[in-house]
Amino acid sequence: MEFRKKETVIFIFSIFFGRSESWCRLEPGDCSNDCGEGTQKFYARCFPFSEDFELPCTSYTGCKGVWGDWTPFGECSTSCDEGQKLFTRTCNHGSLPGHLSVDCDGKNSNYRTCNLGGCPGSWNCWEDDGHCSTSCGNGTQIRRRRCDNPAPTNDGDECAGDNVTYVHCNIQECPVYKWGHLKEQNLTKDDLKEMMKEELNEIKSNLTIDSKNISATIRKRISARDDRPSAASVGYVGVALLLIPLVMIIIADASKFFAVVATIYRKVCKCKSVKIANVN
Repeated sequence: MEFRKKETVIFIFSIFFGRSESWCRLEPGDCSNDCGEGTQKFYARCFPFSEDFELPCTSYTGCKGVWGDWTPFGECSTSCDEGQKLFTRTCNHGSLPGHLSVDCDGKNSNYRTCNLGGCPGSWNCWEDDGHCSTSCGNGTQIRRRRCDNPAPTNDGDECAGDNVTYVHCNIQECPVYKWGHLKEQNLTKDDLKEMMKEELNEIKSNLTIDSKNISATIRKRISARDDRPSAASVGYVGVALLLIPLVMIIIADASKFFAVVATIYRKVCKCKSVKIANVN
């Protein structure tokens, strides 16, 4: 707009004064209002003539910007336990709605706390507690878990669900015994003996030891008797060699033994004498 005004003024001056456009010059001044509508002075120079005039103008160079509302940008840095979230705002043009400006006081971004509540807990793995209730025939096993993976923080929610459960264990069938079914019948001891008579006799025969087949009896049968005097002498000498050290040990300790017995005897007699004296 200002360029066309300049061209128009120079063209009029060149015709009016009969001068070439190269001799004419237009110098614009500043708008009287830097934020809105005003007037602008122009200085036309066509040597040797000059003319000053004013035209309406609009300027927004001096308008102050106006901050818009804070709006969230992105997500909170944490899902719980006090995180940080970014908020931004735009500097809007005060006189031109929909246009941005750079002349606003303050920052265009700000961090605010978010998700102030504590973090909830999470279950750890199930662990066996104790042993199976039976060794066979479908028993039960107690299993427990703890709410520490991680544990709740800052009064966060506890883990949902139970911390104890029961599972099946040792589900294999128990071995069937020949007489296991008799437990369910109301039988007397004599009835049981009669029904198990053959098996009891078989067990008894297996446990009975035949004295004819023991090693001592067999050695007597297969060993020859030695009636030679020399054999008997060797036996006597062996017995003597065993008894002599034993007798020597007894003799060496006999004196000490009798001394101890004598001391005990004197103490007992002394105690009896004191008691008799006290009675008298």
